[in-house]
Amino acid sequence: MATKEKKHEASYLKGAFLRSRIFKYQRDLIDAILEDDKTYTVKEVEDLLQKELKRKVEC
Repeated sequence: MATKEKKHEASYLKGAFLRSRIFKYQRDLIDAILEDDKTYTVKEVEDLLQKELKRKVEC
């Protein structure tokens, strides 16, 4: 019986994403939506960015 190993993804602090070349065009949004002392995976940040970009703005 084969067991599935859970793949561990690297997680980073908010500052690492703010300095990242991959997210250089979303720095302001990342600064606004991520918490300072929490770590995030790249997938989590991409999902949060997409969710925020699809959000309807109320005037």
